[in-house]
Amino acid sequence: MSVKYHVKGSGRLAVRIPKWSASYTIKHGGETLAVKPENGYVYIDINGSAEIELCLDGTPVFMRATSRVPRLAGMTALMRGPLVYCFEGADNGSVRDILIDKNSVPAVGEWEPSLLGGTVRLTAKAFRMSDCDSLYSSEPETLTPCEAIAVPYYTWGNRGENDMRVWMNVSGH
Repeated sequence: MSVKYHVKGSGRLAVRIPKWSASYTIKHGGETLAVKPENGYVYIDINGSAEIELCLDGTPVFMRATSRVPRLAGMTALMRGPLVYCFEGADNGSVRDILIDKNSVPAVGEWEPSLLGGTVRLTAKAFRMSDCDSLYSSEPETLTPCEAIAVPYYTWGNRGENDMRVWMNVSGH
């Protein structure tokens, strides 16, 4: 995730380094700067015309909720940069029987301009639980390896009615 700024003038430029980015690179005039953030900002002295390039970490990460949210205990959500992703039935069928393998790093797809107005899908390793014929069963469920597709949360609901979840159950495998 990279952004270039073209600035003119003189003074001190404050560039925000968001907390969600585990790492970053900042270049001034093509040269990498070795500066540490102060209170979430990197400060760069500018004199004249300059090109600043900021590269932020776009690696997908699994998030967990605090135990103070009992409904989400043992579940995970997926983020990439500042975007929260969701798992939609349009890509996955039933999302209620998917268990996410949060020990693997989700794959980042290519930019798809025709998907939901333009977006990037994430693919997470997962397992699909077998269902039972009655409401309850003493038989253990069967777990079948699969891949679960996630799209940015803001895009959901644009492909007709279907299931959607942000917080997913996690596999113990």
